[in-house]
Amino acid sequence: MPIGYTMRFVKNTHPLVQLFTKAFKQRNGLSPEKILVLVKELQETVSFIHAKGILIVDLNEMNFLVEGGWGDVYAIDVNSYQTPSFPATVLMPSVKDHHAKKFSEVTDWYSWGIVAFQMLVGIHPYKGNHPDFDSTPMDSRMEARMKANVSVFNSKTKIPKACEPLDSIPSSLKSWFESVFENGNRTNPPLDYEAVILIAAPLPPLLGKDIDIRELAEYDDSIIHYVTSYETSVVITAKSVHVNKNSFAFGQKNVFIAFTPTTNIPILAWLEAGSVKLFNITRTTDIPITSSGNALLVSGGRLYIQNGTEVVEMRFLETGNRIVPTVSTVGQVLDLPEATKVFEGVILQNLLGRQVASIFPGSGVCQQVSLLELDGYQIIDAQYENGVLVVVGHKSGNYDRLVFRFDGHYRYDCRLVAGVAYQGINMTVSDAGVCVLLDEEERLELFRNVKDGGSVKLLEDPVIGSDMMLYHDRTKIFFARGNKLYQISVINHNR
Repeated sequence: MPIGYTMRFVKNTHPLVQLFTKAFKQRNGLSPEKILVLVKELQETVSFIHAKGILIVDLNEMNFLVEGGWGDVYAIDVNSYQTPSFPATVLMPSVKDHHAKKFSEVTDWYSWGIVAFQMLVGIHPYKGNHPDFDSTPMDSRMEARMKANVSVFNSKTKIPKACEPLDSIPSSLKSWFESVFENGNRTNPPLDYEAVILIAAPLPPLLGKDIDIRELAEYDDSIIHYVTSYETSVVITAKSVHVNKNSFAFGQKNVFIAFTPTTNIPILAWLEAGSVKLFNITRTTDIPITSSGNALLVSGGRLYIQNGTEVVEMRFLETGNRIVPTVSTVGQVLDLPEATKVFEGVILQNLLGRQVASIFPGSGVCQQVSLLELDGYQIIDAQYENGVLVVVGHKSGNYDRLVFRFDGHYRYDCRLVAGVAYQGINMTVSDAGVCVLLDEEERLELFRNVKDGGSVKLLEDPVIGSDMMLYHDRTKIFFARGNKLYQISVINHNR
């Protein structure tokens, strides 16, 4: 008799939850129109399953994958679906309809609405801050609001600045969301809705109470990435690449920036159908190369390629006016996409249930560290920079953020922030060893980047928001907001 099931393996997919964050959408060129297409595809999938007399029940963002070309949404964990002869037993709390006594098609549509809303707006419809629930414990606050029908449509709710405006939702779908989440109605969603074109309003001036903000530059479109190396700064927007005061049109998405070791020439790198592509920004010319890879990462201005079981470092030799790329193997990983995940500055592997981080502190070095605190987590996001590793993991229906700080021997301490609203990782670590991290409550966490390096200082200011993307230049902290770049520093009121 059957004791399990198998599904075909699809390469180059992303958990649906990653599409919730604005930064991920910008890096991958996912426009609101494209997100809406994926929302409709997910809706069609639910309708098809219902037409077969089946209920999904646990319709949450972890049970769907999106193909890397952004063309298809795949359902996984389908063995938990409810059929006439098989009752469902599992349901993630974040998509549970607390007003329903039994599972039905409308409870599925309620769950679909929660996931679709997060795809479009970037926040759970019962998240954000509401003054009437400030005294409710954090771990039960969302459930309390779900039971009370107090959603983001409530006039008292304050949502993070990085979220898309509610008016960006197509009108018929927005009305359905409000009817379901705020008024407690249960109906099927509308079938026809079109994308809304919004004209971005000018951003108000930034005037901080406890932080000093200085505008540095304005660019032609929203800033996607900023990186510096010595006297060279590179800014990538949705339209262009800017190097110091020079710029040129460049539409490639999800690019990585490395630097040559001698004259500090910035190199753009990206993957195209499994092949590594390199571009000399200074000369605006392609660099010939025949390397292939599964994923890229940059650490310390150096480019690394995961290619099957090997992690190779790409080194750039400068000979006259030519740049010659060479590769050398620095580490080994499992050639299993479900076990090996490449993130910003770090590779995480699941080795028989134990998460092992591969970090690259210097040229030719790959340091692997076993992280016991990540046991049992499904890793959603991670970032490593200059001694600090931040990981967002999913376990038991919740997202937790774990912050690791390493010493020179790669011993570490770990700080757990449980039950966060996943909004991506937004941090930078200055050359002076100060980590600045924007948390889920739109506060800045400031702490040292070494094990046992002291406590965390929280900085709250009305000007701080999740629409700020943090970067650094040596000891200075910068952030991008829209198409502008700013420098930020703490005001010393005792002077």
